[in-house]
Amino acid sequence: MSEKLFRGMALGAAAAATAVLLVPAVAEAARPLARRGMKLAILAFLQGREAVAHAMEMAEDAYAEASADLKEQAEKMAHAEPSEASAPDAQKRGSTLEPKSRHQ
Repeated sequence: MSEKLFRGMALGAAAAATAVLLVPAVAEAARPLARRGMKLAILAFLQGREAVAHAMEMAEDAYAEASADLKEQAEKMAHAEPSEASAPDAQKRGSTLEPKSRHQ
């Protein structure tokens, strides 16, 4: 059992020494890749923000146009001549304010 323990400790020490030697080299090699990735992420964010701003502008324009259409339609209806279509329901049925007698 002590032989397995010794072998495990030796492998662990060798792995640690290798990692100490390799990590700085790998980190140094990975730095340009990391910077490139960050640049791409920043560019993607800026393009996305621009696309969202454009979409918001289009939505605001559509809202303003629809609102203006509704306002124009309401103004036309307010200036239109009264007709049966705009008369109250009571006048359409011919009812009055006086109650009808039961024996007609």
